[in-house]
Amino acid sequence: MRGILIACAGLSASLGSVAHAAFISFASDNDHTSYTFRGNNGLLGSAADSLDPQVLLVDDNNGLLPALAFNTNFMATFQMNYIGSTALPLPGKYVHSYNISGSFSFVDANTGAALLSATVQGGVVTAVGSGTNPLAPSTWDDTATMQFSDRYGVVTYTWLGADLPAYGLRTGFSSTGDDDGSFTLTSLARIDAGFGTTLNPQTGLPNAEWHSEGSFSGRTNIVPAPGALALCGLAASMVGRRKR
Repeated sequence: MRGILIACAGLSASLGSVAHAAFISFASDNDHTSYTFRGNNGLLGSAADSLDPQVLLVDDNNGLLPALAFNTNFMATFQMNYIGSTALPLPGKYVHSYNISGSFSFVDANTGAALLSATVQGGVVTAVGSGTNPLAPSTWDDTATMQFSDRYGVVTYTWLGADLPAYGLRTGFSSTGDDDGSFTLTSLARIDAGFGTTLNPQTGLPNAEWHSEGSFSGRTNIVPAPGALALCGLAASMVGRRKR
């Protein structure tokens, strides 16, 4: 019992000393041999090649510590649903908006072990393109953004790498709030044609396979798993009974 309490005290102290988030990011063209994203209809995910190398950077919230670089493979699967389109001042141009949910992860490129995973519910994709009216979108141009935040959806990061308490990351622990992230999609093009892609005017979704480059940045706050906190609480209550 004493050992459990010491461990709980150490956990509380280490978590208490880390009051900042971790920043995570990767640059657009770490994989110079292929694209980052690919999609069609309501599906949006990582490129079709089995390996999508990315250099994942982990930073201590712009603190004094250096950013850590991890050689990883990137994987993602998202489902999009059309929300609507908003006219821009330019004739025939609209911002097309989509609700998005799914997951993405980073796997250590050397060992194959999972490093970081994330689930997203209620994210938003926006793409500038053309249309005949707000109810009939017809194209995406060559850029888009995917963004998600706990302020309007649910974002959960889980750190599976080694303990990095100075960077706010604990092995096996998941975030519970104040998380966000965004992917920027550039050089977006149909697989069989030029830049941009066409849309189904009824569903608002791409009706041709496309690919794009992509970059990423996000923020996460990792906290102890509920089981760890429950164990500490149980130990404390047992000690309380003994004292009484």
